[in-house]
Amino acid sequence: MRPVVFDFLTNSCNIFKKIVTIMTQYFITLLEISFRQNGGKLTGDNGKALSKHI
Repeated sequence: MRPVVFDFLTNSCNIFKKIVTIMTQYFITLLEISFRQNGGKLTGDNGKALSKHI
């Protein structure tokens, strides 16, 4: 019983790591696309930072 539970937890952890890795790569790609569309600037036309604080 114990090896079965250990294998299940190990596989679940590996799946979770793959999902986190894929999501991180996707997020970084979106940031790069947004940065390029803005002409590589981190500020808008008015000189203020583009990020919005909530």
